[in-house]
Amino acid sequence: AGALEAILTPLIERALSGVYESRDIKFEHPFIFKKEDAVKILNGLVKSGKIPHNTKPGKNTSAVQNFGSGLKIIKPTAEKELDFSHNAHVKDIWDFIDTHLKDHTQTMSIDTIYKNFMGIGGPKDYGLTRRMVQIYLLCLVQSGKIQINLTGKSGLTFSILDYSNLEGIEFAAKVLDAMDVIQKVAKPENWEVLRPYAEKILNKPLPITHDDAQIAKYRTQLKELFNEQKDIASRVQAQAQSLFALLENTNPYDSEVDQAAKFFGEDVSSGNDIELILFALKQYFGYQAFDTGRADDNEVNDLAVRLQHYKDIYQLVQYSSELRTGYIYCQEPLPDIKALESIRNTQEAVAQKLKELQPYIDSAVKLKTDLIGSNAPDKAEDNTINALIHDYSLAYISLHDHITEQCSLAYNEITELTAGPEWNALLILEEITALQPAFCSHLKEQLQGMASGIFYCSDPSKKSIQKDLETGTHHNCQLSFTNASSFMGQANLAKTEAIDCFEKTLNEKFKALLHPAIIERLEQGRKEPIIKKLLACNSPSEVRSILIKAVSADPGIVEIINRYLKRIVIKKVFIKDFEPEYRTIEIDQIDSLGTQFQDFLNKHLSELIDELKKAGLEEETLPMLVLE
Repeated sequence: AGALEAILTPLIERALSGVYESRDIKFEHPFIFKKEDAVKILNGLVKSGKIPHNTKPGKNTSAVQNFGSGLKIIKPTAEKELDFSHNAHVKDIWDFIDTHLKDHTQTMSIDTIYKNFMGIGGPKDYGLTRRMVQIYLLCLVQSGKIQINLTGKSGLTFSILDYSNLEGIEFAAKVLDAMDVIQKVAKPENWEVLRPYAEKILNKPLPITHDDAQIAKYRTQLKELFNEQKDIASRVQAQAQSLFALLENTNPYDSEVDQAAKFFGEDVSSGNDIELILFALKQYFGYQAFDTGRADDNEVNDLAVRLQHYKDIYQLVQYSSELRTGYIYCQEPLPDIKALESIRNTQEAVAQKLKELQPYIDSAVKLKTDLIGSNAPDKAEDNTINALIHDYSLAYISLHDHITEQCSLAYNEITELTAGPEWNALLILEEITALQPAFCSHLKEQLQGMASGIFYCSDPSKKSIQKDLETGTHHNCQLSFTNASSFMGQANLAKTEAIDCFEKTLNEKFKALLHPAIIERLEQGRKEPIIKKLLACNSPSEVRSILIKAVSADPGIVEIINRYLKRIVIKKVFIKDFEPEYRTIEIDQIDSLGTQFQDFLNKHLSELIDELKKAGLEEETLPMLVLE
């Protein structure tokens, strides 16, 4: 019993007196730090050095919020950034490593760290848990101070954890348990050679420092920039080539863009990034720092200029859509009329600017204000792409409204010919035997064909037009200032031809009722009021007028008229089938030509009569020819 008391007393006293160095690690109630929380914190914060932008809330971010402050790896004012500058435990672990390892060639077992910083018995009785020690060690890896060798049980494809590959790891218990040996990270050689160039690449001052952790941050920023710019620079190069080809212009900074695309296309994420970047500067810019081991002010200044030119082109291609549209507007032909003079002047001014792009490439302000212009240009703004689009759109919409209205009127006039009371009357009148064969269906097809050739816009709304004019000079109906008059002419011509066709067809049809043979038969029914009126007519138009009025009042008149007409049998004869003996006629051959045509008609009429005789219909029918 005495022996047990001797053992337990100092332990209990030490526990009760709170001599653990880790007593300052406190978590808010009711949160209890567990082993799995360490993995979440590593994945949520430590491996990236921050909670990435736009990260959705989840188990990892929750663990960082719940335990990050207690572990002293974030500041309450910056909860998304890894910050252990105020953490005495991380400092003590680093001091311990730094004291026992002279340089990066020496190693230390991770168990040595565990023995000194976990539980009681170490130099200061730290009392940290294994997972806490692992978090703090990986904070040192993130800062570039140490690297950790892994056993083969980590499940990773590499065997060393360092600041360059930390972010790409998905931490799990087996990775943490595979951490085996600690080494200091080698001093970054040639950093001072690269630093002046790196300032221009990162576009910010990088103070001279011998703090490896700070240098590691700069190197990480360079790697991130290369990773980010790899696709961007390649895309800028492709966009610039396409844009300048469209504009029929030469890119003044084509070589700088090509250099940037190749430079940022280098993979500096693995291996010695300092040496890789210095070599890339030699390979693509011709700089000698890689060979000489020292920076050259002239090279540094030249790099700044070249990267600025690349950024200028990057800025330019952000407006590729506007510049393409501006070019399209400048190429649009406009009629030489007074109303469009102002727009033509703006066209010429913008076209000249697109030919001389240099001032707008070198100045983002001039590009936006003097060439692109505001989205809602006022009267004071002129000679910009948006001003051109604005003024052109106003004129185009006005033209579009006028043309669509006039063409619609012409279309309606044609379609109205085959609608309404008169047309309904004609559909009944074509049953009169003297007016057969039926003609309304064929006539309607002819008129519809004429109407279909008239310009038509399926969506004439202002919203639809404005949307198309944002990227081109025409609405989807393809109306333009150059074809507008043609569309109008076609509409008026179609209307005129349709009316002429309508009138001619009806006059030819109703003219049949004035034929002597027809009149002779109608005389039998003179006592009928309608027939009496027809017999008094002298022109097809009179016949048409009387019949339309009469049949509209009484459709039965068709039966009355047909009662007094023999069944008329009509044969179509095509004039094109007439083949005269000579096609070049002298004056003394005209009579002969007339005789030949008479024989042609007699032949067809005789054939019709013979057919009727064979059918026994000679006495009941009236054979007639219709010339077409």
